[in-house]
Amino acid sequence: SHVLRRSANDEYSLSLRVQLKENLWSIQKIEFGMYILIIGLTVNLIITFCPIFVLTEPQELETLQWWQWAANIFIAGTITLCVPMGTFAIGMHNGELPW
Repeated sequence: SHVLRRSANDEYSLSLRVQLKENLWSIQKIEFGMYILIIGLTVNLIITFCPIFVLTEPQELETLQWWQWAANIFIAGTITLCVPMGTFAIGMHNGELPW
């Protein structure tokens, strides 16, 4: 099959340079979204599981329930903020616009 091979010393047309800049910009945004998602899920993991091991007394059950409530709200926010980045990444991978 015919494969176009390019090196760093090749001359790029204006349209290829613009496309390259757009691709780099898109990848940076997707990367940022994935970092936010990973950080958010890590924080949620801490909020969800640390209180279970710390709040073990029966009188601390209400506090544990509030921590779980906060963790659920936090994960809902994290996923809501990061899903557009994932949808965009899948659309780019499939070669179609996600919107």
